[in-house]
Amino acid sequence: ASSVEVYRAPFGHYPQYDDAGGAVPPTPTYPPGPAWTLTSISATGQTDEPTLRDFYYYVLFARNAGGGVSAVSNKTLGTCNYHLGDVSNGLVAGSGDNVVGEPDISLLGANYGIGGATIVSNGVGYLDVGPTTNLAITSRPYTDKRIDFEDLIVFGSNYGVATAPQFLAERANARKAAAVGPESFDVQAPSLVAPGQAVHAILTMEGAGRVQGLSAELGWDPTVVEPVSMESGGIVERQGGIILSPKAGTIDATLLGALGNGLLGKGTVATVTFRVLRAGDAAIRLERLVARDAANQPVASEAVLQGTHAALPTQTLLLAPWPNPSAGEATISFALSQSGPVELSIYSVDGRRVRTVISGVREAGMHRLTWGGVDDANRAMTPGIYYARLSAGGRHFTRTLIHLR
Repeated sequence: ASSVEVYRAPFGHYPQYDDAGGAVPPTPTYPPGPAWTLTSISATGQTDEPTLRDFYYYVLFARNAGGGVSAVSNKTLGTCNYHLGDVSNGLVAGSGDNVVGEPDISLLGANYGIGGATIVSNGVGYLDVGPTTNLAITSRPYTDKRIDFEDLIVFGSNYGVATAPQFLAERANARKAAAVGPESFDVQAPSLVAPGQAVHAILTMEGAGRVQGLSAELGWDPTVVEPVSMESGGIVERQGGIILSPKAGTIDATLLGALGNGLLGKGTVATVTFRVLRAGDAAIRLERLVARDAANQPVASEAVLQGTHAALPTQTLLLAPWPNPSAGEATISFALSQSGPVELSIYSVDGRRVRTVISGVREAGMHRLTWGGVDDANRAMTPGIYYARLSAGGRHFTRTLIHLR
């Protein structure tokens, strides 16, 4: 070859890309048609800097001294010509300055948790940078119409300095090699709650250095409690990170910048406060945990321990069935302050035992069972009033049930 011609073509429709109609450009023949643009590159070591933000693909054609043109080269896998998360120059939202910094994080925080039509109406589609097609922070955004953890982790990993993908992979591998012990996450919460209380679920962690960012989603019984607020515990911020919440009961956190270590040490990540709606088992738990490393890749599941520790009840009692009346299954919950033999049965108004729900030894804690309006022979019972009776710890408890057809 005596000369080369390098062409580029965009995926198109930044910032929403495929959601707005973008697509990978087909590999061209010579001469390339529309979408493909001849660049000024003619030799190794030169660079191309498109002025418009997009995800660009490149091909090359070689020409020999006689004017013959080669077949097209392999098409590149695509390259972002901007840093994901660079969405503000400090003055104009949506206009970057080639670095992800505090103005960008502030803009993300002001819109955190929005989705769908709200992203469009707020004009902040450029915040929807995650997840990317392969989670790498330099890949094309695979926009999901939500501003949440997938965007936060990209902003956080790109914060402060532009890094090459291989550098981030090396840093993640170095963290993994240096880590001693697992990454541990735990939720401590009450089990038995009463109306008028404000109860707290505390997310704690013990970090070994692998985790760049995490998203913890709590679960609970929505008929018993509802989340009202979240307060940071400080361990993430003390290590140069940030915590945001996209919705009630979800805690998202990331370090700002790919630092020498991931999250380290033991402490409280955040406390979620719940309002009690009725007496019962709150069933607050760690429902889902996502942990990512410095390259925004999932931390191996075997390296992450997670659990829920519900406080043991201080008394034994039978709670009111729910729902009541019930045309289907009614949930019957009871609390045991200590382990021992338990019997829970359903009686009709004439005193007949129609169903033994459980009979045997149970551990201390909260227990939930259901009665679907049938007897021990699995025959449907007639509508009416029934009684749930609990025998435990030498005591007896009774609650009324109204069964509807």
